[in-house]
Amino acid sequence: MELEKEWWKNPLVLDIHASLRKREMTLPVYNAQSPQIHLRRYLIDWLATVVDYFEFCLPARHLAVYLADFFMDRYDIDEQQLHLVMLGALLVAIKFEETEINIPKTSDLDKRVPNNNSYSLSMYLQMELVLLKCFDWNVYWPTPAHFIDYYLCSAVDETDVHGGQKMSSLEMAKTYLSRYAAYFLEVSLQDS
Repeated sequence: MELEKEWWKNPLVLDIHASLRKREMTLPVYNAQSPQIHLRRYLIDWLATVVDYFEFCLPARHLAVYLADFFMDRYDIDEQQLHLVMLGALLVAIKFEETEINIPKTSDLDKRVPNNNSYSLSMYLQMELVLLKCFDWNVYWPTPAHFIDYYLCSAVDETDVHGGQKMSSLEMAKTYLSRYAAYFLEVSLQDS
């Protein structure tokens, strides 16, 4: 999506927000009908460890989960290929959300696959291509992670009160709110 790091501080913030909201309203319907739905939580937890290991941005993680969910909702995937699907979705997401320097080699990603399984470069490329074709090459899908900083920057103000009193520490309030938001973003990924 190559938005600047803090797009919510850009003079065009209202236009960017409106564009994200408009696109959000056109997302495909997720039916949660995947034959592999019983493995979803495990796969998302595993993907989180990969994202954390490489320190990818939060929107990339959320987009990868969206892509994997919608793809798995449409197809019956062999369980041996589920990690490849998740990594393929992650590769598409990080190529969309991260800068080029942050995109790992597939051989580095491959080291994160459990049970000593591995995939060849051609398998990764083929998986990316299958995913992109599945979504008609359109992976501009806003997720809650794309909106959170925009809403957090205006969620707490110096004029706010707590318990009838002016807040003693605006920064502390923002820190707590940010932590709660991060927690709920995490929980939102687990909800199918």
